[in-house]
Amino acid sequence: MEKILVSNQKMSFDKLKDVEEYISKMKDYKDKFIVAPSNIYLKTFADSGFTCSGQNVYSQNKGAFTGQTSASAIKDLGAKYTLIGHSETRSYLKEDEELINEKVKNALETGLTVFLCIGESLKIKEEGKTKEFLKKQLDVNLKDVEDLSNLYISYEPIWSIGSTPPSNEEIEDIVKYIKSLFKEDVRVLYGGGVNEKNIEELNKIPDINGYLIGGASIIPEKFIKIIEVTK
Repeated sequence: MEKILVSNQKMSFDKLKDVEEYISKMKDYKDKFIVAPSNIYLKTFADSGFTCSGQNVYSQNKGAFTGQTSASAIKDLGAKYTLIGHSETRSYLKEDEELINEKVKNALETGLTVFLCIGESLKIKEEGKTKEFLKKQLDVNLKDVEDLSNLYISYEPIWSIGSTPPSNEEIEDIVKYIKSLFKEDVRVLYGGGVNEKNIEELNKIPDINGYLIGGASIIPEKFIKIIEVTK
């Protein structure tokens, strides 16, 4: 099964020339993945033919919300998707579960497809409460969201980001659990420590629909190896 790949570029680029160099190196693979750049570079990627995602959006499309970016604005720049609820925005921007729910609903109503990110901390994992925690996140984040056809759930255990992923057995167990919570089919991505060295092993997990990739997707040589394994 072909997997969906999302390149979460975070705040890795701060010069347009570096973005243009990346685009030049990845242009032959632009149909193989979705790129989530900083908002300022969305149009640059979109105009180069890449499928684009935002990294975050606000819960409303207009208003006196200094420093925020609306779903309608990134859609106008060419984005078709957006991440919501990534652990870094939950932590650094103090986003709570209710705000994430409002963001999800607004993004879907605006016509974007959403990658809803969920995941547990090391403390919760060590307490054996991972499934309980994830269910609570999903219950609140998806409250009053009835149509899941334009939504992916990205499972990204916080403790694995930039580190070593859980075992395949652990990931498969969690992915199956997440899918079991819904009556309809729901697509689940895995993120957290995905790189060119472990992608072959991760790709053996049957129920994963794709991957949310951070640092390894910024380096073309590494990302191309990941693409070749999954496509």
